[in-house]
Amino acid sequence: MTVTSLTVPSRELSPYVFSLADKSHDFGKRAGVYILVASSIWPNSPPTVLYVGMTEDASSRPSPNAFGHEKRQAAERLGFNAIAFLDVWNKQDRLSIEKQLIEDLNPPLNIQHNALSSLFYSN
Repeated sequence: MTVTSLTVPSRELSPYVFSLADKSHDFGKRAGVYILVASSIWPNSPPTVLYVGMTEDASSRPSPNAFGHEKRQAAERLGFNAIAFLDVWNKQDRLSIEKQLIEDLNPPLNIQHNALSSLFYSN
């Protein structure tokens, strides 16, 4: 898969435009917000958002070398095949965007900030 884009609605005026690439793509040492995605095999179908996270260094968090990511195995079981990445250098902005996307998209692998997490996880 070549790097394409994924547009995600924002509470701001303009949407977030993420770079979307195969899960083996290495985004390098970049700070930002990432989304673990299960892309549809059907043309024009939106991908399924599995997990939203943030990182100060993409080469150590969502990258193919980050096999220790705590959600990777669960994401693989749900069809994880792509990573969407948005460059966000300011830490407060990363926190804000990550929280907003989790609240709005309700990814099944996020618990914090996810109103629907009780459907996926029980205490």
